[in-house]
Amino acid sequence: MAKPKPAFLFRQAGALVLRGEPGALEVLLISSSGSGKLGIPKGIIDAGNSAEGTAAQESLEEAGVEVRVGSEVGAFEYAKWGGTCRVRVFRAELVRELDEWPERALRTRLWVPFATASQRVGEPSLASLLAELATSSGPGS
Repeated sequence: MAKPKPAFLFRQAGALVLRGEPGALEVLLISSSGSGKLGIPKGIIDAGNSAEGTAAQESLEEAGVEVRVGSEVGAFEYAKWGGTCRVRVFRAELVRELDEWPERALRTRLWVPFATASQRVGEPSLASLLAELATSSGPGS
């Protein structure tokens, strides 16, 4: 029997940051500031900010990359803070990679082949989304 989901829902947005050419795409993964597990830049959608704006902001703060946010490519959920976080994931094209960024001391960034990114992330629901995107027509446009 499945465990019931906690009642509180946190709305988050994340960025699937990509670089490279079709057939050789890489995705940016970052380490969690707590557990060190790999994932994508993501954060709470604050009042007055859009999901797309949050994805861009978190990419800059957590990973030190400026991006051009595109279409939504999927979503995933995970448990945190006594509730459920629902993350809307947006394709994001790399514009510029910075040497210094706000959370540089807390996180490591790593570029991995898109085709194998699902095997590197720590959150099973994100791994499922990445695997689905890798075997479908790709991560959106």
